Amino acid sequence: MNIILLEDEISQQVRVEKHVKAIAEDEGLRLNIISTSKISELKEHLTKGDFHQLFFLDIDIKGDEKAGIKAAQMIREVNPFAIIAFITTKSEFATITYRYKVSALEFIEKTLNEDLFKEKIRECILYLKNNVIENKNIVDFFEYSFKNSDIRIPYRDILYIETTGVSHKLRIVGKNFQKEFSGTIKDILKKDIGNHFYSPNQSYLVNRKMIVSFNRRERLLILEEETTCPVSRTQVKKVEELIKKLQKKG
Repeated sequence: MNIILLEDEISQQVRVEKHVKAIAEDEGLRLNIISTSKISELKEHLTKGDFHQLFFLDIDIKGDEKAGIKAAQMIREVNPFAIIAFITTKSEFATITYRYKVSALEFIEKTLNEDLFKEKIRECILYLKNNVIENKNIVDFFEYSFKNSDIRIPYRDILYIETTGVSHKLRIVGKNFQKEFSGTIKDILKKDIGNHFYSPNQSYLVNRKMIVSFNRRERLLILEEETTCPVSRTQVKKVEELIKKLQKKG
């Protein structure tokens, strides 16, 4: 489980790290915490991390009173499944975050005594563990592991997967996000026991449930969210058959 802390006070970084380590031992969890005071470093970790991350954000960073809220917006654009909690002395900003649509789980006051502060941290960690990572009953997830790289995303949010031009590097394009991860098209198809994906060409995997129609003239699969995927000449007939089957089910 990855935890990222955005905090410009070293004493507060040490404080949170200490409690996270203690909670990991108490709960028997493997927690990896990364602390930074720079938005640029936070952004870098965003692109490299998995989708089930927990972010603790200070709101005021180096004099910018809305830096943490801006960071939360950036997180939401890249990772709609992240859990965000603010650790701050500015609890009056709680109502503002609703306008920015960042859906913060918690506001943790820095002025709390150590026991209460630690308990708030624990609640956020356990929320991610119990309600997201280990909850398999909410939705059907795309779970994939390749060379020690794991990913877990609801199928309902995936439009298609495409190659990136880099060996063993793929990109998921979703309804409100994009995410690069390690893997191959062939390997995903091999492991796709539920038959969730269809490959219209060697570079794409399309979520079958996102298919809307087929433009034969342009050889394009029309998907939800006004997106399209190219279809190879050899797949035209198969695509037409697939569309007919989907229409019957609909």
